[in-house]
Amino acid sequence: SAQIINILTFLFRTAELGSSNEKGFDAEKVAQYIRDHLSEELNGDTLAEHFHFHKNYISNRFCRHYGKPIHSYILEMRITKAISLLESGRSNIGEIAAKVGFCDRNYFARYFKKVTGTTPRAYLQKHKK
Repeated sequence: SAQIINILTFLFRTAELGSSNEKGFDAEKVAQYIRDHLSEELNGDTLAEHFHFHKNYISNRFCRHYGKPIHSYILEMRITKAISLLESGRSNIGEIAAKVGFCDRNYFARYFKKVTGTTPRAYLQKHKK
């Protein structure tokens, strides 16, 4: 019986180690996918469908790797891209909102102001070339 316990303990630890290698999950690939698809709908379900992992698994592993939830990362990347587009001066605010995945221009403006402290229009005026 002691030998069985040792075998079971060994098997349990082996299984535990196998699950800690993330079974092929790569948070960096998820982050790159997010950055490449900012204009699209991005959420746990769409990421789970693309990467073939459960949305909770992706969320937990991503958060462990980046120290923030996927939703926060997506919004951060959207605002970063919006700032870049505003600074380039090639698009209007409505186009930029759509390019970074905000369906509602007003929600984009409110969220942009919350993050940056200024509206997209004011930011655009300040950085016009």
